[in-house]
This record gives sequence, C-alpha cells and structure tokens, in this order.
Amino acid sequence: MNRTITRRLLAAVAVTGTGALAFAGAVPANATDDLTDLVDLKSEEVVERSLEVAADRAELAVDTVRELVETGQAMVGDSGTLSYTDRFDAPDGHADEPSTAADVPGDPAGGSKPGAAFTVYLDFDGATVQNTEWNRSYEEDVFELSANAAASDADYVYQVWARVAEDYAPFDVNVTTTDPGADALYKTSEDDGEYGMTAVITDTTDIAPADQASGRAWVGGFGNEFLSPAMIFAPIARDSNAPDVGNIVSHEVGHTLNLGHDGIGDDEYYGDTLAEPTSLWGPIMGAPWSTPLSQWSPGDYSGATNTQDDLAEITADTTLQTFAAFDGDVMWNDIFCTDAADPNNPQPGDSAYKPAGPADNPCAEIGDELTLKFYYAGRAAYAADDHGDVLDDATALDNGSGEFTEAGIISESGERDVFSLVTSGGPVTISAEGASVGANLDINLELIDSAGDLVAEANPETATDLASSPTDRTASGLDAQIETELETGLYYVRVSGAGQGDPAANTPSNGSGYTEYGSLGNYTVSGTAAPFEADPITIISPEGGEEVQPSPVEITGSAEPGSTVTLTLGDEVVGEGTTDDEGTWSIVLTADLPYGESTITAQQTVGTIEVPETASVTLVVPVDPPTIVRPVDGDTATTATPTFTGEGLAGASVELSITCGEETWAGTAEVDGEGAWTFTPEQNLPNGECTVTAVQTINGVTSAQTEPVSFTVDVAGDDEGSEDGGENGSEDGGDGGTEDGDDLPDTGASMNPLVLTAGLLLLGLGGALYARTRRSVTS
Repeated sequence: MNRTITRRLLAAVAVTGTGALAFAGAVPANATDDLTDLVDLKSEEVVERSLEVAADRAELAVDTVRELVETGQAMVGDSGTLSYTDRFDAPDGHADEPSTAADVPGDPAGGSKPGAAFTVYLDFDGATVQNTEWNRSYEEDVFELSANAAASDADYVYQVWARVAEDYAPFDVNVTTTDPGADALYKTSEDDGEYGMTAVITDTTDIAPADQASGRAWVGGFGNEFLSPAMIFAPIARDSNAPDVGNIVSHEVGHTLNLGHDGIGDDEYYGDTLAEPTSLWGPIMGAPWSTPLSQWSPGDYSGATNTQDDLAEITADTTLQTFAAFDGDVMWNDIFCTDAADPNNPQPGDSAYKPAGPADNPCAEIGDELTLKFYYAGRAAYAADDHGDVLDDATALDNGSGEFTEAGIISESGERDVFSLVTSGGPVTISAEGASVGANLDINLELIDSAGDLVAEANPETATDLASSPTDRTASGLDAQIETELETGLYYVRVSGAGQGDPAANTPSNGSGYTEYGSLGNYTVSGTAAPFEADPITIISPEGGEEVQPSPVEITGSAEPGSTVTLTLGDEVVGEGTTDDEGTWSIVLTADLPYGESTITAQQTVGTIEVPETASVTLVVPVDPPTIVRPVDGDTATTATPTFTGEGLAGASVELSITCGEETWAGTAEVDGEGAWTFTPEQNLPNGECTVTAVQTINGVTSAQTEPVSFTVDVAGDDEGSEDGGENGSEDGGDGGTEDGDDLPDTGASMNPLVLTAGLLLLGLGGALYARTRRSVTS
C-alpha cells in the first residue's frame, strides 16, 4: 500500500471587525472515525468543504470522492487536494530485444519537433528534487533520483523516446532527451507560451513517492516548476521494459495535462483485468500493458468510468496560478500571516509574514517577512496542420522520377490530409505507413480522380499479431496500400485516421473496438507511378525581391509549349496566358499590386491536366513615409499629452518616435480605411523642446523615416513636468498626496488587514492539484 501522509485542512476565514486579524487553518481537532489515518480534521464542516473542493477540481461528484477516501483508494490532502492510490498489475516478463527503430521524425537528442512551443524532457540521468510539492507533501527536504541504468543502451532510449514522441505527435510538443533549460520547461507568467514537463526515468524505488508505484505526477502541473517533475520508476516497469516505460511516461505526462484515469466497469484502469491474447486496444490513460494499440480516448467504450475528452483537455486554453511561501531559500511549511484580500489565494504583490502573536490571535503581531513565489501551469496545443484537407489545397507529390514520398501527421480527429499526383498512366502503387513502433494511427487510404470521385480505398482489418512478444505486442493492418491501373491524369491521395469494430462491445479483458477519435500520429505516403512528362513551369522575371510599381507589372517565364499559365495573388486570379511554341510566356497582371510584399504564383495546365507543381516570385512595391499633419514644425503644445495626427496607407501601422531632451518615447497607431491615423501618448511629456518622427509598415515592408518635426511642450504651472510621467506629479506615480503621505486621510490602519493562512497547505498551490500514483505489482 502507498503510504498516506496526513495534512491539515483549510478552515473558513473569520474576520472580526475592521482591521482585525483573521484566522484560517486552526489547529486540527481529532480525526473522525470514518476518515482515520487519511486526514487530520478540525470539524465536519471543514471535511465537507475540503471534499467539495477536491471533487470540483477533479470534476467528480462529492460522494465519489468520499467513497474513494473511505475505501482507501485516495486521500484528500491540504485544502482539498485529491491524491489517488493507483494500482494496476502488469503481466510478468520482459522483452527479449528492442523492436526495430520507429520511423518517428527526429531523434532522441535532437527532439521530435525542434522549435515547438511545448517540451517533454525525458531525463534518464537522474535528478535532485527539492523545493517542490513532492518535498512539501512528503516532508522531505530532498529526493535524490538515480539514473536509469538501462539507458546505457541507445536502442532502449530510442524505444522509450519513440513511443512518447508518437503519443504526443498530434500536439505542438517536442519530445527530447536533451535538457532544454528552464525557459523551455517552466511557465513563468500567464503570458509565457513556452513550457513543458520533465519526466525523470529513474532506478530509485526506495523513496516515499515510489512506494510500489511505477509513476507519479501532479495532475494539471504541466509547465509548473513547483509541480515538477513527473517520476517514472523504471525497475517496477518489468525491469525497465522499454514499451512499458514509454507507456508510463505518456500516462504520467498526461496527468500533468489534467487527464484522469480511464477505467472500465469496476476496474479503475482499463487494463487492470488481464487482457486476452487477441485484445487489440486500450486507452493511454488506462493500463494498456498487453495491447498493441493505445490511443487517447473520450471514454466512448462500453463501461467507461471516465468520459473526459482527452484531446480537448490537453489543448484547453487555460492557466493555473499556484504559490508557495519561502523563508529565504527554505520552503515555509507552517501557518503564516498575509495581507491578501483572499488569504487562501494570495496574488503577486501580496505580502506574507511569520506569525508572532499569541496562540489565540497569531497575527496580532507579525515577525519576519516571507517570500511568496508564484508558479504557473498550462496545457499544450495541436501541431500546425501540415497538409490541406480539401482537393484544392492538396500538397503536390513530386513524381518526377517515377517514385514519390511525403511525410505527415494526423493531429486532430476527423482530419484529412490530401496530396495531388499527376501520372501518364499505367500501374500505380500507393502506400501509407504509420510509425513502426508505438503507432496510434489506423490509416484509411483513398485514391480520388480529378472530378472528386473515389477510385480506390484501403483500410485493412487490424488485429493483434499473436506471434509478437507478449511484452511488446504489435498489430497488423494499421498501414494501408493501393495497387491499381490509371489513365493519364491528375489524381488525389487522401490519408485519414480510422476506427474499427464497436467500442460498445469492449470488455475489461478484450478491447476490440475503437473509433477514429484517437487514430492520430505520424505517417509516410510513398509509391510509384509513371511520371507525367511536361516541362516545369518557371518565372524568369521580375526576380524575387525586385521593387516594382503597383501597375503595370509584366511577369515572364517558361513552361510546357502550348500549356495555359494562370497567375494568382493569394486566392485571386490576376493573369492568364498561353505558352508559345518555344515554351515561353508573358503576362501583364490584371490587378494592381498592393504596397509592400506580394507573392505571385504561376501554375500550368497541359491539356486538361492541371500540373500540381508551381513557381512563385515575391515582389515589393515600395512604401513611402507617412505624413505628420499635426504638429507642424514650430508648434507649441499646451498639454503634456498632445495628440499627433497624420496620413498613411490604409491598413498600415505607423510607429512614432518622440524625443524630448535625452528621453525618447515610442508609440504605434493604425491607419484607418480613410488613410488617417491619430496617436495620444499615455505618458506626460516634459516641458521643453521635442521632436517627432514616423515610419509606416504594411505587408512586411517598412518605409523610410519622416523628417523630424520640432515642437515645444509648454504646460502652465509645470515647469519641470512630473518626475516619472504620473499625472499628478507625485514621486511614486500615485493618484495624489505628498511623498510621505501626509495629505492622505488617516484610516487608522497602515496596511490591509493581515490574515493568518495555512502555508503548509496545498492551499499554497492556489488552485491546488492532486497527485496520482501508478502502482504496479510485478516480479
């Protein structure tokens, strides 16, 4: 059994009079009989409140949480924090040899998606864990996590990495074994959009969080330094069995993205019941130890205990702010006093102090100031769509050599990736293959003609390969292939995810049905077809980056003799012509080019075949400086915030630079549809001589700077101006009063009322989370 750590629960705040010191988190009373050894309680009211908070955060009914606690399946910790005692069994055994390397893009050290906004860092080298929620919850200053010895085998590392990379392929997540640094892992503010989670794969199993657990993570902690890292205890995973370790990493990182467990019937995990050899499918947030196909799930199978939409939860636009108190560099685990408006949820700018008053009124006097540190957690986002989903937006397959290949990702349910293929006819073979290890994508492959009619389709039946190792099951039928004869023409290849069977027929021991919901991941389209013989289309003039006037603009190039050439600017056709017998063409654009950069695309049609390959050129229409209408040279402004006006190109952005003495202010104004702009600075300008200049930017091109316009600021009675730009000239930028505040009314209090709060609590997390433990009993 996992060790239960008792915690004090948050009491309701009671304030008695103006400026009185309120008290939260009183000394706990004895525990109630039915919750003995799980939590220390002050009153039944506090117990009920904590259960309600835990249920709300976990999106569970209060009665469900109460039952989990009373049956020993979970505990409610400080301020309504829910922690599962997770248990599930893995079959005995260990994979003899790693499978062949997965064809996942990238590599462990370089990452699966370099440059992605979010990161999952697989740390096989060990780590020191301190000043985190793990330390506070288990009352241990430091946890030392050793390296994973199995990681000396590069194939093992690749296998783990490839599985995790495939599970997170639908998202803008880079899975890497190279430490990306704190900036890429920790969300430092609500606006910080680059963060992630460290998953430490360790051989350490003799610390409290590892008590017979195969993995631990704080739910909802993705990007939160205080809630890092996720921990994977590799020896428990059938002695560092790569498929199991990869599954556990994905599961634990899923918890940090706020995902709960996927169970079935009476089983907390789908997979608790030993799977039959033919069992095919299991959810990532279950226990898919012995099934070859694991996917994200919305709980759409028979007997599901959790209908959480995994994909929506992972990509939710949400931020959680949490906090902890520190005495210097040491985490403060006791009650403290605060001036926060809500003592249970301090905000940046609030203060905290050690209590120094008597037991019945601890905040009657305050001691040393504590430091409140704030942490942030968020979610991930889908990867950018890499191929069009309709015929008109198809990606052209390069068939010039008679062979073609193109990689892609199905990242969202219902997504269709479309490719165009031109052939002179004859035998055609098209294959679509997913990752060879840990694939989540069951591929449906279609071949469509230029009229949009289906020519052929392939989606083989998927089944467990009973000849594969029980500790590394694989499936057949996930890939798809089409072989056929075609006439000369343009065709389209469409790739999508597929489901199979009826999830309503699934049982705890046999998952045979699944929908296309979780059929996501990497794939490669490849094949052979006789190339279509046509001279490639080119643009000869103007050259890329050349400056031109809006009109007239002549474009020249080469293509297949007798072909029709069409020029487009975005979705607009701006010219059409025919290639002569020498293969040259010349077209004058029928529309004026806008100011700034414009990209012209040329495409040829040979007979009735629109050749997918295109040529393009980017041209530049120069942008003149904007006009400053007001002030004119020599004007005097009688206000410290004068309004600047002018004219520019409709839709352009005007950037102003205002200099007074040695100080310079920047401002931005948008040009409206009538070609006018206006700007009023928020800061007060000081009295004296000033100048203003401006530039305008449109379609990626910035003009030259205007000539400086000189003007004078002369505000009566304000010879010096405000020291920091505040409206009232106060030294600290306040609304009024003198430096020492003598002009302010005496309220009888020097600060907001101090409130005692339980810093020990996961209350210290603000929107506190709950930890989950994956437990495995293995030999």
